[in-house]
Amino acid sequence: MKLWIKAFKNEKIILNVLKTDDLTLSAERLDTLLREICDKHDLPIPIITQTNAKNLLAFNHTKFKQCDFLEKINFDYMEISRYK
Repeated sequence: MKLWIKAFKNEKIILNVLKTDDLTLSAERLDTLLREICDKHDLPIPIITQTNAKNLLAFNHTKFKQCDFLEKINFDYMEISRYK
């Protein structure tokens, strides 16, 4: 599985990461991957729900806005796209 993680601020990409992984996608695995990436880039970590994982599996896309974070974010939103 390939995940493309992007964060946007004022319609510009401020984070652009492509992550490749051989494991099956689940909410727990998605949480682990996002924690690694957000920690590395010093960004807040979104709350991952089963809905996010289901959207990623069904539509190959999910989006996180301020309401999905416990901390204040310094960007507008984060989105993840899945490529097979």
